[in-house]
Amino acid sequence: MSTDPRILDHIQESVNALLDGSASGDLMFFAGVQQESIPTALFLDPTLRPVDRNLWVVMRLGMRAVGQRAAFPSYEDLENVWRVGSRDTLSISYALLRLRGWLTRVHAVRDAQGRHRGQIWMMHDEPAPLAEIIEIDPDYMRFFDDCRSHRSPRIRAAAAAMDASLSAAIARGEDITAHAAASARRFGSLSARHGNDGDFFGASLGVLESFREQEKVVEADEEPSPKIGLGEIDRVRKSDSVEPGQKIGPGTNSLNNKGNTEQCYSGTDRAIKSCSSIKNIKTTTTTDSPEEASTPRKSVLFPEILQALLPKNEQDLIARYITQAPEQHRPGILEYLAERMAAGKVQKPVPFAISLVKAAKDGLFFRQPAAAPPLPVFRPSPPPSTVAVQELRALAGEAAGLRRLITSITDPAMRAKLAEQFAEIERKITETRKPGVFQ
Repeated sequence: MSTDPRILDHIQESVNALLDGSASGDLMFFAGVQQESIPTALFLDPTLRPVDRNLWVVMRLGMRAVGQRAAFPSYEDLENVWRVGSRDTLSISYALLRLRGWLTRVHAVRDAQGRHRGQIWMMHDEPAPLAEIIEIDPDYMRFFDDCRSHRSPRIRAAAAAMDASLSAAIARGEDITAHAAASARRFGSLSARHGNDGDFFGASLGVLESFREQEKVVEADEEPSPKIGLGEIDRVRKSDSVEPGQKIGPGTNSLNNKGNTEQCYSGTDRAIKSCSSIKNIKTTTTTDSPEEASTPRKSVLFPEILQALLPKNEQDLIARYITQAPEQHRPGILEYLAERMAAGKVQKPVPFAISLVKAAKDGLFFRQPAAAPPLPVFRPSPPPSTVAVQELRALAGEAAGLRRLITSITDPAMRAKLAEQFAEIERKITETRKPGVFQ
């Protein structure tokens, strides 16, 4: 576990506070360095606009100490302090801050009866690395994939830039779950931003620039706002607004109204509370969206044992790596990974899967069915009784059939069961054997 134990302890204290009633609603705390100054990265992050930065600042000012719990601000409070009278824009900013790692949902609390008691959020003083986010936010990769087909062009652009950086790192065979030094991430990102080239905290600047050029073409056809000072807000509202009635807050499904996707409306006091009755409900959505159809997780069939052993975030990441391997080796890689994990031999599944993919690409991965145990061989001897001969022939026939069946099955659990049956037949043959039955 790479997360600071003090953070995990504070999360648990927040869970207990919601359960015992000493706190109510959604909670959040600040995990960065205590300071009144604003992080430079907040202003340099090319995915954020002034309205997004203002939201982060207002929320940060509500927490004066590291680890201090604070109530999650209501839409009404933020509208009064933030001075942007658009809940559509507000909800988009929430989702964008979560997507980029400025805001992380670390826990959704339910009591013993399954009732929603609130959610716990953590703020960061720079975009949190993906390795940290997926460790404490179990739904992040699903949220990330939803953002790729979001109705807001700003969120689609940010998700596309992050996806491009993620895909490039995977193609290079890098372990994105490895924790890099904070100073190295910070120096490299700020240098890239000043040079407008490379990645800024996991977002490709080149992809963002391509989206920006597309926006310029659209904006050139729009009439300028006659209200000085309000043009930017009006433009943000137009570009960020989703279909009427759909409000996307942090932690909610931000896809669209198709199928059985979760939707949240802003008629309650809290940005998240409106989703309390439907959060964590498992749904199945069928869509023809090209973005969703291209999600790596949907194109890789995981064995049931891996679905049970791997968290969803790690399944999504491994699926992205698996697609880099030759197609004929992908089922074998997953089967071998499942076997090793079931045997307790793998502590870090993602790096292990990366090594298997690399071996397959280098032509060094060979997956062959395990050899079936040999059949017993009987030496000639004097003729036995007719009953013994018939019994041994029946047992030998069963043994031969089991051997063929074991050879054709790749499922480890089934092979183990068949091997036990084969051993039992072999024991019966030994007990029943009479001299001279088989040549």
